[in-house]
Amino acid sequence: MDKRLAMTQWPFGESEMAARIRAHDWAPTPLGAIAGWPQVLRTAVDIMLAMPSPATILWGPQHVQLYNDAYITIARDRHPLLLGRPVADGWPDAHDTVIARLLESARTGRATQLTAFPVPLHGPDGVEERVFDTDWVPIHDEFGAVAGTLQTLAEATDRLKAQTAMRESEARHRLLIGSWAQAVWETDPNGVVIADSPSWRAYTGQTLQEWLGYGWLDAIHPDDRPYAERQWREATAAHGLVDAEFRLRDANGGWGWTNVRAAPVLDAQGNIEKWAGMNINIDARRRAEAVLRESEQRQSFLLKLSDALAPLADPIQIQAEAARVLGEQVEADRVAYYETDGDDYLIEKDWGRSGASLAGRHSIKSFGDDLVEKHRQGQTTVVVADIADAHSEAQQRSFAEIGVRAYVGITLVKDGRFVGGLTLHSILPRAWTPDEVKMARETAERTWAATERARAEEALRKSEERQTFQLTLSDALASLADPQAIQAEAARLLAGQLGVSRCYFNEFDDGSTHATVLGDFHDDGLPSMVGVHDLSGEQGFLDLMCSESMLDMPDLTSAEQFSAQARSAYGALGIRAALGTPLLRNGRLAAVLLVADTRVRQWTNGDRELLRGAAERTWAAIQRARAEAALGESEDRQRALIEGVPQFVWRAGDPGQWTWCSPQWTRFTGQAEQDSRGWGWLEPLHPDDRGRAREAWAHAIERGILEVDYRICEQQGVYRWFQTRATPIRDASGTITEWLGTSTDIDDLRGLQERQRILVGELQHRTRNLMGVTRSIADKTMRQSATMEEFQRDFSARLDALARVQSLLSRVDNQYRVTFDELICAELAAHGVAGGDEGRVILRGIRGIPLRSGMVQMLALALHELATNAVKYGALRERNGRLEIGWRTLQIDGLPDRLEIIWEEHGVIMPPDGMATKRTGQGRELIERALPYQLDAETRYDVGPDGIKCQMIIPVSGALHD
Repeated sequence: MDKRLAMTQWPFGESEMAARIRAHDWAPTPLGAIAGWPQVLRTAVDIMLAMPSPATILWGPQHVQLYNDAYITIARDRHPLLLGRPVADGWPDAHDTVIARLLESARTGRATQLTAFPVPLHGPDGVEERVFDTDWVPIHDEFGAVAGTLQTLAEATDRLKAQTAMRESEARHRLLIGSWAQAVWETDPNGVVIADSPSWRAYTGQTLQEWLGYGWLDAIHPDDRPYAERQWREATAAHGLVDAEFRLRDANGGWGWTNVRAAPVLDAQGNIEKWAGMNINIDARRRAEAVLRESEQRQSFLLKLSDALAPLADPIQIQAEAARVLGEQVEADRVAYYETDGDDYLIEKDWGRSGASLAGRHSIKSFGDDLVEKHRQGQTTVVVADIADAHSEAQQRSFAEIGVRAYVGITLVKDGRFVGGLTLHSILPRAWTPDEVKMARETAERTWAATERARAEEALRKSEERQTFQLTLSDALASLADPQAIQAEAARLLAGQLGVSRCYFNEFDDGSTHATVLGDFHDDGLPSMVGVHDLSGEQGFLDLMCSESMLDMPDLTSAEQFSAQARSAYGALGIRAALGTPLLRNGRLAAVLLVADTRVRQWTNGDRELLRGAAERTWAAIQRARAEAALGESEDRQRALIEGVPQFVWRAGDPGQWTWCSPQWTRFTGQAEQDSRGWGWLEPLHPDDRGRAREAWAHAIERGILEVDYRICEQQGVYRWFQTRATPIRDASGTITEWLGTSTDIDDLRGLQERQRILVGELQHRTRNLMGVTRSIADKTMRQSATMEEFQRDFSARLDALARVQSLLSRVDNQYRVTFDELICAELAAHGVAGGDEGRVILRGIRGIPLRSGMVQMLALALHELATNAVKYGALRERNGRLEIGWRTLQIDGLPDRLEIIWEEHGVIMPPDGMATKRTGQGRELIERALPYQLDAETRYDVGPDGIKCQMIIPVSGALHD
C-alpha cells in the first residue's frame, strides 16, 4: 500500500477499505466523483472507517453502500463487490424483507435497534439463517434532511448458537453442578461457613481457617466486599435466594468475576437446615460486556467528537473543542492539544476544570529527558497513574507546579516526524483505563486530521481568493494603455486586497539606482510616492533586491536593510511595516512592487505569493502598454508611409490570394478592400493580363520573388500599366508565411520609353540622312569650288545652315513642331537680315504653320541656298534690291494640306547669260530635283531680268501631333 497516498489523499488511513474507497472509480456511481462528496458524507465515512466493529453507510436515494474493514466478515463472499453499489443490488435477498423497512424508518429520522434479528441469506451452501444485533441511525445533511443511514451491527449467530448450546447444557447438567461450578459450598442455617469447600479453597488459595466463618469475604475484591456481604446477610435474614456478582481473587492473586448463587435447604418442617451455594465463573462474560460497553461508549464519544468538530473551520477552535469534549468524557482535570515548531511545542488553547492555562510556547525539553527519549524510541503513548512512581523528584516538582499528579501523553508522528500530541492531566493519582487511553489516542488523531483539513480548506480558500484577485487585476489592467494609470490602478487594487495603507511600483532604468514611481495608492493624509527617488545611499536594500530576495519588514524600527537615515525618512512617510518583491530582467533590477502599512504587521506566505503575482502582472501590463504605444506609433508612421507613397501596397497569404491592400488601391480602382481579398484583385486587371498575372504567381515560390507587369483599370475606365513586385516573408524555419508586395504606376514611363524608342529610331534615321546630306553637300561644293578656300567657305556656310535646322529639330516633341515662319526667320537672321529690314525684305504669310519634321532639313537647305545666292549675287547684295517671301496653305480636294512658298527678288542686276548657271547651279538643282524627289514637292525656278523667282509647294503637318 502506498503510505504516502494513505496520508495525503482522503479518506486517510492504511486500512483496506480506506484504500479501496480511494481507488474506487466513483464518477459512474450515483455518488459521483469523490472530490464532490459533501462534508457530512466525508465525516460519516471517517467515523465509519475508525470504528472497530462492523459498520456500513447507505447513502443517497439509491442507498449506495460503503463499509469498514470489520464489515468484511459480514459481507463474506460479497466483498468487495458491495462497495459503491446500491444496497438493493448488493443484498437482494434481504432488501425487500428487512432492509427496505429499516431504511424507511431511518428516512423518517428514527433510529432503530434490533437484537438477535434473524435474516435468511443466500450463501455458497444455499440459504442460511444468520442472526444480527444491529443499530440503524439516520445521517442528516447540513439542511437537516436525512441523506443516508449509518448501520452498526454484530453478527450474533455464533453467540446465539452458543447460548442455545449453553441452555441445553444447563438442562443436561443441572444435576451435575459440581462438574462445571467454580466452587460449591455449604453454611449453617445462619449463613456462617462451618464446613470445608475444597473447590473454593482450590480456586481462591485460602486455607481452611481463612475460609471458615466470614473469612471468605477476604477473597472478594475490596471494592466489592460491602456489596457482597450486604447481599448475603440480607438473603439469609429474609430466607431468600442469593444471586450476586462480584470479583473474586484467584490463587495467583488475580481478580475474576464470579456469580454466587445460594438457596436455603429446608427440613421436613420447613426450617432452614443449611444453605447450599456455588460460584459460577462469569469473568469472560463480564469482560466481554465491559469491552462492548467501552466500545459503545467510545463510539458514542467519537460520534459526539465528530459532530462537535465538523462545523468548525478554525484550527484553534478545533483543538480547544476537542480538548473540551475529551476532558468532559473522561472527567480529566486538564486536556491540551499541542503542535511542534522546531524545538518547541505550541498550545494554542487548552481545556481545564480549574487551574492556570498552559496555552503558549514551551520547550520540548520540558517534557523531561526520559519522555523525550521514549518519543525518540517511537513510544507514542505514555500512561502515568502517579508521577511519584514514574519520575524523579525534580520532575515531580515540575509537574506539581502545574498541578499534575497523573497523566496520559499521546504523541503524533506523521511521515516519521514528530508533529504534535495530546495530554490528559489529573490533579490526583489515577488509574487510566485502556478505553480512556484509546479515546485519547483517537481524539489526538482526529484533532490532527480536522486541523489539517481546516488548514487545507483555509489555504484553498485563500488560494482561490488570490487567484480571483489576480484575474480581477489582469482584467482591470487589460483595458488601460497608460503606464501611470496601470501603476495607480494596480496599487489601489492590491492595497485594498491586503488592507495596507500604501502601495507603489518602482521602476529602475538599466543599472540605475534611481527609482521612478509613476502612480501609487496611499491613505488620506499620507504623502504620495510619485516621482524619482535616489536610492544610491541604500546599497543594502538594492543588494537584497538584486539577489531576488523579498523585502520582509514587519517593523521598520528593527529593519537592518535600511540606514538609520532611511528608517527615519520612511517613518516620516508613515511606513512602519513593508513587504516588497523585486523583478529582475536580464540579470538587472527592473522594478520593485512594495506595500506598506502604518502599523507593525507580520506578513504571511499568502501575502508574499499575492505580491509576487501582482508584480508580474503589473510589469507585464506596463510593458504591454508601452509596446502597444510604440507599435501604435510605428503603425502610424507605417500607415503614413504606406498611404503617402504612390504605389499600391498589399499582402497575400497563399500565393496570389490577397489578405489586405492599401487605400490607394481602392481610390484608384474603386474596388473595396474586402472585395480585393483572395483573387478578387484580378477583377480590375485588363482581361488580357489576368492569365499572365496568375502564371507569374504560379512560379513565384520557385523563383522566390514575384515580378510581373499588367494593366489596371482606374475608376474612369482607363487602363494604366503597373509594375508589380512581391517578396516572401519567412518564419524562423524558412517557411513562407505571407507575401508583401507593391504595384507601381509605370504607364508614363512606358510612354517615355516608347517615345525614346521612336526618338532613337528617328535619331538613327536622321543621322543617316544627315550624313548623306553632308556627303552630298561636300561633293557638290567640291565640284563647284575652284579653290580650297572657296570650298571651305561654302561648305562651312552650308554646314551652319544644316546645324541651324538640327537646332530647331531638337526642340520637336509631342507638343511642338517647327513652323515655316521660324525656319525662314532663322535662315535670314543667319545671313544678318531680319524680316522687314529697311523695306528690302518683305515677309507675307500666316504664322505657326507646322512643318513635318522629316522635310525641315531639306527645305532649310533649299532656303539656305536661295538666301546665300540672294546675299552673294541677288537682292540682298544690291542696294536697291528687294526680296519678297510669301507663303500660304492650299486646300486641294482629296489631298492633305500643302504649303505654297513664293520667293521673289527685285532690283537685281543680272549677270551675263553665261554666268547664270554657275551662280545658281547647286541651289537650283536642290530645288528642282531633290525637293520633288524627297518631299513630294512641286517646284519652279525662274531667272528673271531683275532677279530670281522660285515657287515651292510642299506637304505640311495637319496638326501639332502629326
